[in-house]
Amino acid sequence: MKKEIIKFSLNNHKFMEDAFATSNELKQEQESTYFFTYIEFISFFKNKETLDIIIGMCFTYSWMPTGLDFKKLDNKKNIETSINEIIPLFNSVKNGGKLYERELEMIKKIFNNSLIGTSKILHFLNPENYAIWDSRVFRYLTNHKLKPHTYRLENIPLYLSYLCLVKEIAERGELFDMKKDVEKVTGYKITDFRFIELVMFINGNSQK
Repeated sequence: MKKEIIKFSLNNHKFMEDAFATSNELKQEQESTYFFTYIEFISFFKNKETLDIIIGMCFTYSWMPTGLDFKKLDNKKNIETSINEIIPLFNSVKNGGKLYERELEMIKKIFNNSLIGTSKILHFLNPENYAIWDSRVFRYLTNHKLKPHTYRLENIPLYLSYLCLVKEIAERGELFDMKKDVEKVTGYKITDFRFIELVMFINGNSQK
């Protein structure tokens, strides 16, 4: 079977139009549990010198459609051993470290083998350098032309490409005023990575 190659294409003009409209679109979703709890999750990790990984993982899964199931871990390792292996990775992320494919795979195994769940806790740990990845973001980046099948959403190189693209957009420095408009709606400050992901999330709705 031929390996699928997906390359994200982003129309900068359309993205800027979508970014400009995000604050108005967000008003329709601001009562969502996701937006209400977001700042609490960010604060939890920011204010913890010693990370309580179990609690952090469990409340991250409150943003997931399924519960966290440790029984899916490798039977050769117990839960404590598996978690202890990823604590240094989480500490590295919190301090600005960059993760590569192998490290992401290790974390992903703890999170029900979910890259979406992994992306969420990485964002809560370091919202400056990690963005949330999900089906809506995928739809947006593929112009709604590809379906967000599991094998696509669990593709770590694709997630890393997404992070590179978000970083590239953020470094252009064009989003300040639009991000401020969104912050007026949310009632709290957000990072450039969070704003860019929100633009994609809101406009990646399957109904759009």
